[in-house]
Amino acid sequence: MEILKLYQKPNFSSEDNQLINKAIDEGVICADDIKEDCMNYIYQKLNEEGIEVNDIVDIWRFTDENLENGITHEENYQNLKNFLFV
Repeated sequence: MEILKLYQKPNFSSEDNQLINKAIDEGVICADDIKEDCMNYIYQKLNEEGIEVNDIVDIWRFTDENLENGITHEENYQNLKNFLFV
């Protein structure tokens, strides 16, 4: 899905945000699809970086409450790392 490809960018332009918001509003994509894609990204990045999380519940708690559709997966991932390790 083209919208999900935008989430691989380092950050969004204002045009990207408008396109994403429009796609969500029009039902082209739902927030759960974005969340699932982001979760896959997060687990892949944790694995690639060799980061072990002792309590997987912490990841779910963070993602349930803090994932943002208006920022990229990388930005959400960095926010998760800050949450886990600060």
